[in-house]
Amino acid sequence: MAGRKSKFTEKLAERICESLTKGVTLNGAAATAAISVTTLNEWRRKKPAFAAQVTRAIGQSEEGLVEDARKGSDPRV
Repeated sequence: MAGRKSKFTEKLAERICESLTKGVTLNGAAATAAISVTTLNEWRRKKPAFAAQVTRAIGQSEEGLVEDARKGSDPRV
């Protein structure tokens, strides 16, 4: 018996990564894509290219936060 068809698409992957780049958490990014964080992490394990996209998006977010902190322009402070 085969499992259900995956919801994964490149468009959905891009949406998740856009959220992550903005500083949204993995849980939040999963929610915006209407999937569970468990599914997001499963995709990361099974799809190396997607895992790399996610890692880059998180890195870009962290770079932006550090830059904002250095400039004193973090709106949350």
